[in-house]
Amino acid sequence: MDNFFYNLKNKYIFLICTIFFLSQLLTVRFFFTSKYIIYDRFFIWLLYVFFSTLIFFIILKKKEISKIITSKYVFYFFLLIFLVFLLILYPIADAQKINKMGIDQDDCIINFIENLKQNKFPYNLTYLGNPCSTGIMELLFYFPVLLWKNYFSIIPAISLIIFYYLVKIFTNHINAVLFTLFQLGNLLFLEMSSAGSDFILIAISYPFGLFLAYKGFQDSKKYLLFISLFFLCFFYGSRVILFFLLPVNLFLFYIKFGSKVFKLFLAIFLLVFLSYFIPWLINPKMFTPFHILEKGIHLLYFVKFYLLTFFVILFLIIRKINFPKIIFIHKKNNFFALNIFFYVIPIFFVCFADLIENKMLSKWEGLNYFLLIIPSIYLLINLYLSKLFIINKNSITNLYN
Repeated sequence: MDNFFYNLKNKYIFLICTIFFLSQLLTVRFFFTSKYIIYDRFFIWLLYVFFSTLIFFIILKKKEISKIITSKYVFYFFLLIFLVFLLILYPIADAQKINKMGIDQDDCIINFIENLKQNKFPYNLTYLGNPCSTGIMELLFYFPVLLWKNYFSIIPAISLIIFYYLVKIFTNHINAVLFTLFQLGNLLFLEMSSAGSDFILIAISYPFGLFLAYKGFQDSKKYLLFISLFFLCFFYGSRVILFFLLPVNLFLFYIKFGSKVFKLFLAIFLLVFLSYFIPWLINPKMFTPFHILEKGIHLLYFVKFYLLTFFVILFLIIRKINFPKIIFIHKKNNFFALNIFFYVIPIFFVCFADLIENKMLSKWEGLNYFLLIIPSIYLLINLYLSKLFIINKNSITNLYN
């Protein structure tokens, strides 16, 4: 039994460190845009990724340190430090607007608020001259900006807490802490958090909304379905391109739960559709969210051969392993994995299409899109880990006891 736990622990640490290493690769743009790094940016980035992964590996291997890091109180302390950091940094980053600098990630929501207060059409260009792709539905969770502009500072911390509890439900506390810290320790996440990016809340709204809907239908709890409606409306209504996921999710939920899912998804469809259609009807020229459709289609077309190759390989793999009939989604893990798959793959290709088109790491704006799918990818990995090790709530915890 001791050998079993020893081997299991080594496999677990290797997998976790590999995932951490891959996530740290997403910090690349910071090293190519930072004014503090002048010489050999690529080499310094590689050093950062290597040594951060090495330190993380040592932490996991050292039983005493890993127990401290994954302690519930230490974890909450990290979140508190992160929150204080954003409360201080966000106003500084936001003040860059005066000099036409910084990132305009939060600008569209602020424009909504200001324009609606003055009875104006909600959409206009950001201070950097960019068209807003944000949907009106984002006001579901961002309306407190009316009372407190620094509200953007607390959103990333709230999102991380939701992510932590979601992973904990599917696996355990150890996994939940580690994968939450993966995000907290990533420079891309920190950069976009301090800029007030809505991507962070959009990212967690998808898996969390689906989970609430799943539990609501499974346990016949209407209040969970009501809460899921808010999160899914926010998600589908945040960017028009995400609205196309709704039929896929509806189909998978219908196979799992039958016709009782129609009421929820019909309500979501109507609310989100009207949130796009009514502003467009009022002022089609000033309604800018549809520009993201053109951009997304262009980027996917740009990598059409990569997409085609991927799906051909996937089809061959499915045929080779005698893929079971669609009934297999009645298993909870497979159900969530499928919903995540249809969300992650298109955005994954869009991310790299932007890099292939621009050919410059310093201008890789598509890197930001990874923030939309990282929580879903991490959840997918945890679903895999739970099946790989056949773990229950305490198994991984036992590895460190």
